[in-house]
Amino acid sequence: MAILLHCQADRQARWAAALAQASGEIVHLWPQAGNLADIEIVVAMSPLPVPLDMFPNLRFLATTGAGVDAFLKHPEAVPASLPLMRLVDETLTRSMAEYVLAATMFLHRDFHRYAAQQRQQLWRGLTRRDPPQRTVGILGLGVLGLAAGALLRQVGFPVLGWSRRPKQADGIACLHGAAGLAEIAARSDILVSLLPLTPDTAGILNAALFATLPEGASLVNAGRGGLVREAELIAALESGRLGHAVLDVVAEEPLPPGHPFWTHPGVTITPHVASMTVPETAARIVMDGLRRARRGEPIPNLVDRAAGY
Repeated sequence: MAILLHCQADRQARWAAALAQASGEIVHLWPQAGNLADIEIVVAMSPLPVPLDMFPNLRFLATTGAGVDAFLKHPEAVPASLPLMRLVDETLTRSMAEYVLAATMFLHRDFHRYAAQQRQQLWRGLTRRDPPQRTVGILGLGVLGLAAGALLRQVGFPVLGWSRRPKQADGIACLHGAAGLAEIAARSDILVSLLPLTPDTAGILNAALFATLPEGASLVNAGRGGLVREAELIAALESGRLGHAVLDVVAEEPLPPGHPFWTHPGVTITPHVASMTVPETAARIVMDGLRRARRGEPIPNLVDRAAGY
């Protein structure tokens, strides 16, 4: 049997080597697929431009990252009968938690303000607050959100969490639903979004939500660019309602030349690097799923298509 890999050209060699080592199977690089009947699993960053039922022995499709919105917005690309496995990897989770902590500390210790003062050649200390005096709210209490919340709590930040449905988490005040969304916004000095992009979450970071935040609050978005209504974010920054935004994801990637985010003093951009998949660990997880499927056991981390993640 064989594996079909579809990923960025600059990542192909590393992914292919990791999958071959983890599985001992032949790895084909799309668009080369060899004997179609040999393909047992597709590992992909985005939908293939061909119907997957052309592979008669395909067991499931595994994503190369945590996000699955690229697949779900094209339901014809992944048949409903085909299991879709999202990547849940401790290495990826730890990387995201580190990014959230780094972005939070960047805002908490006023690095963005000191950068502005440097451009003005201004030497002036700002009033410092201790972590217990600054509340961090996390939108999205999945694996990534819980890990980020745990790391923030270790530093001393009070942490609130929000999800669409009720959840419980040690040390995190959990809120849910529309009322909970309004409450977490009103109480958060720094609001972190790690939500998946679904029809329910698209545009959730909008003018109405920004108006609920405390004056001068900050935003960190490491979820998906489509969560943000970008013009409304810029307006909130211009008005002073928002003090700063750290964005790892944007609606159009790469961010186009001339986009206001590039030069806006209230925006810090990173190029979708908050949590990058490590092929060597990810391949072992994908292959564990394949071995389970071969034994007739449940495949882990399957996507709930109705929920969107």
